[in-house]
Amino acid sequence: MKLKNNLRKKHRCLLFFIAFILITPILFYVLTVICVYMLDYIRINTFSPPNKFSNIPADAKWGGGVDGGHWMYFKKKTDSVYNIELYEDFSGTKLHDTLFVAYNDDKGKINSLVNISEHFAYYNGNIIFLKYFYDSSRYCYLKLLKK
Repeated sequence: MKLKNNLRKKHRCLLFFIAFILITPILFYVLTVICVYMLDYIRINTFSPPNKFSNIPADAKWGGGVDGGHWMYFKKKTDSVYNIELYEDFSGTKLHDTLFVAYNDDKGKINSLVNISEHFAYYNGNIIFLKYFYDSSRYCYLKLLKK
């Protein structure tokens, strides 16, 4: 009887050891993923635009993300065509002083915006995406007419 109890204790100890070996890497992985997402969330939500260079107009608005962006200055509007200056955020170099036209704006909502520069989200090289939706799934945007 005493031999059976000792054997059971050894089996329990062995089972506990095996469970520990199997669960520890999984627990470590889950905790690592949680920490990475928390740090990424903090980094994105505490991000602020870079300092504006002296050659960039005071009213220019910055659009972009943690990986960079552009300063965008709205000059004037004629019908649905917008004249906008674009500057690199890391050097202040003027990229464009050119015309953009509104897209995904079937109901003319963009044209009714009082200050379109407040809605600049980011520029991808051809399009200025706006923080303004045509419907729940489509961004309104301004497309570059010419370079």
